[in-house]
Amino acid sequence: MMLELFPVTVSTLTVLQSAILAALFVGVSCGVLGSYVVVRRVALVGDALSHAVFPGVVAGFMWSEDRNVLVIFGCAMVAGLLGVMLVRAIEKSTRLKSDAALGIVLASFFGIGILWNSTDQQSGVKDFLFGDLAVISSIDLTLMGSVTAVVVLSVLALIRPFQVLSFDEGFAIGLGYPVKILNFVFFGLLTFTVVVALQAVGVVLVSAMLITPAATAYLLSDRMHRMMLYAVGFG
Repeated sequence: MMLELFPVTVSTLTVLQSAILAALFVGVSCGVLGSYVVVRRVALVGDALSHAVFPGVVAGFMWSEDRNVLVIFGCAMVAGLLGVMLVRAIEKSTRLKSDAALGIVLASFFGIGILWNSTDQQSGVKDFLFGDLAVISSIDLTLMGSVTAVVVLSVLALIRPFQVLSFDEGFAIGLGYPVKILNFVFFGLLTFTVVVALQAVGVVLVSAMLITPAATAYLLSDRMHRMMLYAVGFG
């Protein structure tokens, strides 16, 4: 009975349908979070994250004999979060500014990934490096949809604190918001989004998906909720 009511499932979609749906998921999640990335003026974070997760992708391919997608994405997320924490640590423990810290992490992590992959070539890594919508599997699509749903619901639930934090962190502290926790949640969501978008658009273009639609929306709107809607549409 259930199969008759819902004859179309993720596993029955054609290659073209899966590609379109994956692109839509990436556009929604990157548009929503990209708006905060642009407003907070941390556009380089998206670029750094997309490159920082690459050694995690290589590690996932090396440690998963059956090319388990969940293992690959899990390793990539760990590498991304480690990259963010390293940027924060460099900013706090040295006199270097955020742009220098991001540049160091971006180049170092990406270089490690390239070197690691060159010593033990793994087939399939290029799909994450450059992206390939034609090889999106049902598991990839399910993961993309789940992350997109989590991102949208989390942003809706925390929209007020996120807005205050994005425009004035000092004011957010004054209002009693848990700024450190909110920052961790935001960068965690950003990492998840970058990781699941890799299969679709690749390391090179993830930052473009985060920044370009949101930056365009920023020029056309002076309201945050409207900016996010525009960014999602452009994405």
